[in-house]
Amino acid sequence: MATSLIKKLNLFVMPIYIASFLFNSFYPVDKTNYLMGGFALYIIITGLSYMNSFNKYVSIVLICLGILFLGLNSASLIDFCAALLHNSGVISLLLTIPMLGIVFHYDDYEKYVVNLTIKYMNTELKFYTLTSLITSFFGVFLNLGSIPFVYQLFIKHSKSFSQDLFYKAINRGFFSNMLWAPSCIAVAVIIQYFDLSWKEIVPMGLMLAFLAHVLALIIERIMSKTKEKKVAINVLANSPSKRDSLKLLALVFILIAFVVLFDLVTGKSFLVIMSLVSLTVPIVLAVIYQKVNILKERTKDYLFSLNDKNNEFILFSSIGFFGYALRFTNIGEYITLVLTSLGFHSPVTLIPLFILVVLGLSIIGVHPIITISTIALTIPIHELAMSLEQLAFSLLIGYSLYQLVSPFSTAVLILTSLTHENPLNITIKINKVFVISYIALSTLLLIFRYGVG
Repeated sequence: MATSLIKKLNLFVMPIYIASFLFNSFYPVDKTNYLMGGFALYIIITGLSYMNSFNKYVSIVLICLGILFLGLNSASLIDFCAALLHNSGVISLLLTIPMLGIVFHYDDYEKYVVNLTIKYMNTELKFYTLTSLITSFFGVFLNLGSIPFVYQLFIKHSKSFSQDLFYKAINRGFFSNMLWAPSCIAVAVIIQYFDLSWKEIVPMGLMLAFLAHVLALIIERIMSKTKEKKVAINVLANSPSKRDSLKLLALVFILIAFVVLFDLVTGKSFLVIMSLVSLTVPIVLAVIYQKVNILKERTKDYLFSLNDKNNEFILFSSIGFFGYALRFTNIGEYITLVLTSLGFHSPVTLIPLFILVVLGLSIIGVHPIITISTIALTIPIHELAMSLEQLAFSLLIGYSLYQLVSPFSTAVLILTSLTHENPLNITIKINKVFVISYIALSTLLLIFRYGVG
């Protein structure tokens, strides 16, 4: 009975939390912060017992350490509240992004994709390329939901090829989105902690994503043993039309247009803008396509799905709480001293170092956001022999690669739940060559673009 009551209350608490965050972004009021802090505390207290054991203990440890750091430095109640809400923007984005997925219920986009792509999937390289690009396309709207969507879309056709190829195409397609897409949490985290705008992220992010696709194609071309062998097309598909293509392209255009529009009109942070976009785009398109009834049904499903977001809400809140509390310590000075003592005096060594730190810790279960927040909030960037952009993109690359090689990453967990494969078989085993090559090439790209100091 208690569980049922908590779930019913969450149906109101989380939407109110989102609304409070957006309201406070335009009309800052201390009382709103306290209200949000109270809601966050309620969700943490009532939701801890329902978290999976690993994330629960991580969250408890982070909160306890945060309380310790704040307490030792005689922090005020305002500081405790600020710490609790430090990741409120990221959490708001995390909670609102699923709303974007509603737009795919307004038309038969699955049929359009099949018509446009599947008849051309007659070689390994073409199959890999199209699967990867389709995952990237839907990832802009569905985020992690693009993985099961594309998996179900092409599972039958994938039987004609290596399953490893199928897994690589899906995961790498999703990985490339994390480097630039406005709906990806990795981008939001970097913007949050480095005070950058999405407009500053997207040019280099797109270059890094393009590099990822090209590098993957080259590797698959070299490694493919049957690239010249064609397979029979067993899936019936209608001939693609220009209208189908335009409908798919229009979705991306509308999303980007709304991001730019809200940026120009409001001048608010990226996290506020994307939360607003996620809530308004489905409404606008529902009116245009006359799909208001579908919007009502799917919005109801979305609200009920918020009950399943306790795990992410608490984890991100505890990471933000811990990160904010780290500001009261001098740990950053010690990290800088160690880096200097070990001879890290150039972007040539610092860029791969930070990528590998985020990636290495993620492999043993430390979430990238913990590592990123620790580095971003404690290390004096002006004391590093690299630019702010180089540090930001190094951490973004590390966070993005985490989805490819860490058995604890959400992308890998989703894929293993679909395939029942051993996580190691779809992470390091099939991606090691790509990851090593990508770290080297992305380091060169960042040095070429931002210099060596």
